Amino acid sequence: MRCESCGKPATQIREMYSYCDHCWARKYSVTMINGKAESFRDILKGSLERMGLTRKDGETIDQWAKRCRAVTPKQYGGLA
Repeated sequence: MRCESCGKPATQIREMYSYCDHCWARKYSVTMINGKAESFRDILKGSLERMGLTRKDGETIDQWAKRCRAVTPKQYGGLA
């Protein structure tokens, strides 16, 4: 069975839908914050913005990841 959004192999298969893990998370993964359901993507975006780690214009994903890994352990106590 294939994901109905992207066509990759489906891993989340129910009577009403079939999605790969990535598409399922985009559609259904939420966290309750102060009684409000918020998308994990919106929470991550806000966190990256507050830390000054959003992707810059023209920056490749590899460059962005390297910049994030360099900053995170020093400023935020990460283990990366």
